[in-house]
Formats: sequence, C-alpha cells, structure tokens
Amino acid sequence: MLFTDRLVQACREAKRCGRELALLFVNMDRFKQVNDALGHAFGDELLRAEALIRWNHPTVGCFPPAASSKSRKKVA
Repeated sequence: MLFTDRLVQACREAKRCGRELALLFVNMDRFKQVNDALGHAFGDELLRAEALIRWNHPTVGCFPPAASSKSRKKVA
C-alpha cells in the first residue's frame, strides 16, 4: 500500500513538473526466503548490493525526481 501511494505521488509530481518517471522492478529468486530467514535489514542490504552490481546505482525502490529530456540525453 505504501509503495502504491509513493508511486502515485511520484507520478503526480512528474506530471505537474512536465517530466517523465522511470520505474524499475527487480525480481530475485527466493528473495522471500532470504528475508524470512535472515531478516528484512539483511534483505534490504542484499537488494542494494544487487543494484550496485547490476546497475552501479545505490538505490532500489525509490522515486527520485524525474530527469528532464536534456539530462537523459547526457546519461544515454
């Protein structure tokens, strides 16, 4: 529920500012088992590590302000 609320809020802010929003879903096999066995703090760190390895980006599941098309061109 909180995730949905934050997503809606981020979409509204992007629309209000005339920007786009990107959303990334990560699916890890047996992640629930890791979370249940080792705790949510460990699971959070595992997600961060996975994000760093795959995308060299320190955050997962956040909604940073949308980049302008000018900024996206610099990244791409």
